[in-house]
Formats: sequence, structure tokens, C-alpha cells
Amino acid sequence: MSDFVKTHTHTHDPSTSRQAAASAIPTAKTQKDALLEAFHSAGPMTADEACFTAGLPKYPGRQRVTDLYQEGLIVDTGQTRAGDSGRKMRVMKEA
Repeated sequence: MSDFVKTHTHTHDPSTSRQAAASAIPTAKTQKDALLEAFHSAGPMTADEACFTAGLPKYPGRQRVTDLYQEGLIVDTGQTRAGDSGRKMRVMKEA
């Protein structure tokens, strides 16, 4: 089982959840690549801003930003600013 599947499913999830996670790997890679390019070209930004810059919907895009952070490919700048909801979000940048 891949690391992606392990981190995107729970131990007691049905096998269909693991199959769905495995089938999402190519899409997730494409989304992460688009987000990394956004961070590279636009500099530090929130997950919402990164999704907009990369042309991704917020729901899967935010999860891919989390993936990039957990993989050490982007880092927290220590700054925050308002996201689309008005709530504070961390500002991230390329590692």
C-alpha cells in the first residue's frame, strides 16, 4: 500500500476507500505539481490563494497543500492573512 493511500484512509475504512485513494494518486500528483508551480511563480500565499493561482477547486486543492506541507515541499512562513472565509490562514512558501 502506498504512503498516499495510508495517509488518506483510516485503518477501519472499507476496501473501496483504499481503492478510491489509490485511483486518486495520478490526479493528486498533477494537482500538487500545479500548486508547486504556483508557489514557485507567485511566492508566499495561503492555501486559498494557491488554489486560485493554480486554477484548482478549493476542496481538493487545500488537501494537496496539506500534502505538500507534510512532504516538506512547502513551509509555513509564520505569517497569517484572511482566507476566502475571512478566517486567518497560514501563509506558506516553497521550501
